[in-house]
Amino acid sequence: MSQWGRYLTWALSTPMILLALGLLADVDLGDLFAVIAADIGMCITGLAAALITSSLALRWVFYAISCAFFVVVLYAILVEWPADAAEAGTDEIFGTLRMLTVVLWLGYPVVWAVGVEGLALVQSVGVTSWAYSALDIGAKYLFSFLLLRWVAANQRVVSRTGVTSGADAAPADD
Repeated sequence: MSQWGRYLTWALSTPMILLALGLLADVDLGDLFAVIAADIGMCITGLAAALITSSLALRWVFYAISCAFFVVVLYAILVEWPADAAEAGTDEIFGTLRMLTVVLWLGYPVVWAVGVEGLALVQSVGVTSWAYSALDIGAKYLFSFLLLRWVAANQRVVSRTGVTSGADAAPADD
């Protein structure tokens, strides 16, 4: 039995994390949405891998495709976006949030592979669920706390084009 609800939450929450990182780094919107599309692809193919019960080989093919989408996301936030963050002057907080995201997100495919959906080295649905929950808490709540604390401490205003500060900063005209 797959916990499909987790995949739905991930398909909705992980793009928001990437959106926050991308806006913080003032990433080109086309690049940002391409990475978000890869992220959603990762979630959908991960769900497909979890739901397939008729063929073990096909299950692992979808897992591999999901991991390939994940590599696209990792490449963007580890290689491409840091230069944008440095240019935007947000490289310190971006680096912190990026590393938190990468380290915790790397845990998800590991839990899948060793948990009940993968090799079942951990055969307890409860243990697998708790592992996902622990990753979720760090990846979402700790991320949000650190970002909000940084925004409050820096008195920055996020505009449509990214992060600006100082006397010229103004809220976006929505």
